[in-house]
Amino acid sequence: MVVLLSVTFSFCGSLSLDQSKEESVEVTVETPILNINDEITVVPSFSPNVKPTQTYNWVTSNPDVVTLKVMEDYSVILSAKKKGAATIAFYSQDESLFSSFDITVNGDEDDGVLKILAIGNSFSMDAIENYLHELAAAENIPMVIGNLYRGGASLEQHWKHAQNNQAAYEYRKTTENGSKSNTPETTIETAVLDENWDYISFQQVSGNSGKYQTFLMPLPALMKYVKDRSTNSEVKYIIHQTWAYSKNSTHKNFSNYGNDQEAMYSAIVNTIRKAKTNFGLDVLIPAGTAIQNGRNTSIGDNFTRDGYHLDYEIGRYTAACTWFEALTSINVVGNSFIPDGMTNEEADIAQRAAHAAVLNPDEVTPLSY
Repeated sequence: MVVLLSVTFSFCGSLSLDQSKEESVEVTVETPILNINDEITVVPSFSPNVKPTQTYNWVTSNPDVVTLKVMEDYSVILSAKKKGAATIAFYSQDESLFSSFDITVNGDEDDGVLKILAIGNSFSMDAIENYLHELAAAENIPMVIGNLYRGGASLEQHWKHAQNNQAAYEYRKTTENGSKSNTPETTIETAVLDENWDYISFQQVSGNSGKYQTFLMPLPALMKYVKDRSTNSEVKYIIHQTWAYSKNSTHKNFSNYGNDQEAMYSAIVNTIRKAKTNFGLDVLIPAGTAIQNGRNTSIGDNFTRDGYHLDYEIGRYTAACTWFEALTSINVVGNSFIPDGMTNEEADIAQRAAHAAVLNPDEVTPLSY
């Protein structure tokens, strides 16, 4: 008699017929190697009966890699979800008959397209929805950008939406060719599964971005939720260092930092560095330091449009330059893409502020300007 270790299998349902018992059962698969999102159907072979007479179960040893959908005739549809390996077994309820096979799921081959998903709010919108794709195109780097936008959403709210699988987001996507779409009422899970993302980004709501205690519960929980659903085993996780408010900002949460821009900037830097280290994130995008670098040039404290959201031109361009260099390791200084309405000098300041931030993400770098 075969004994199954139930702790290693995910049970997927059973059916029952009341007839004489068959003597053997066999399940085989012609293609033991699948790619992510592939589906195949496996039909069990019963002997001497054509149809089953007992109750049977299908199980998978790794439901994160391969999921099962059991049909009325005991055939099963296998769906490849994630890179890895799984043993698929078929057995009678009394465990007298048993057959199994192994499945390997390959990750998607590198298609040369850089794919980035942000789980964020208006600050991720400011940073990646404008200019990042164009900066990459100027260096002939194909890029797909996704932003799960929920205005004012905190890490705690993102985690709540994930737990309840709430369709709470606008899923804003820029494809490889630069076309843009916006899909309302989207869940985090749907967006994570939409592409084989190379990078997935997390960020705190701006008012709490320098408050480390607000990261403690939701960030690791949200990271695990996303990791469990990511289809790319090589995906890297980003922490987005957002920016301090302008000195004259009227944002209600500026008081969390004594209405002091430098105090807010320092708190953000320390908090994001600590979060990256303690929660094992792979990449830090120092957009906040880039903006602070720029504020110490001839541009001054003019990087926001309302005291906290970035200016449509130099503010957003500086953040996009930071993301570009942090993700590609290509020096953004000299990039040929300059938004309409910006002068060459303004673009140069933004590029140099971003470059300096990537080199020194935790402190302001004085620039020649």
